[in-house]
Amino acid sequence: MHYMLPMLQVTSYQGRVLCSLCVHHAQAKGVGVINASALGMGLLTPGGPPSWHPAPRGLQDACASAVTMCTSRGTDASAVAIAQAVRDSRVATTLVGMCTPEEVRRNVTIVTGAFADGSAERDAGIVDALKPLWQGAGPVAWESGLLQNNQ
Repeated sequence: MHYMLPMLQVTSYQGRVLCSLCVHHAQAKGVGVINASALGMGLLTPGGPPSWHPAPRGLQDACASAVTMCTSRGTDASAVAIAQAVRDSRVATTLVGMCTPEEVRRNVTIVTGAFADGSAERDAGIVDALKPLWQGAGPVAWESGLLQNNQ
């Protein structure tokens, strides 16, 4: 006997897109959602994305501005992004790529601190301050992979 289980893979490169486009639909179908890149494949890191990154230029520029704004306020944009992602109880799990043991330790500290008193409120204030950057950034999602899988 074979069982066919519905499966949904959604790769989110910006958490708010993930939430607005599919979380409600996935929950209604009983499907878990994985946030596959809380840092947008490097968009929300001080080093920025790799040169081949598929995001539209407007989004790349907005993310670079967000990183700069966070840094000027003494905040790490990648830490805020990871904390915001893991706080979203509608998402089953969040994946973050790491290259060094130090990055692993840092991200564990971010995740455990995401639920500390005052952390969510502090980050919400930062996210609110960043909202104007996303306005006019253009599309915040893009197709990738085989065309027939994007239809």
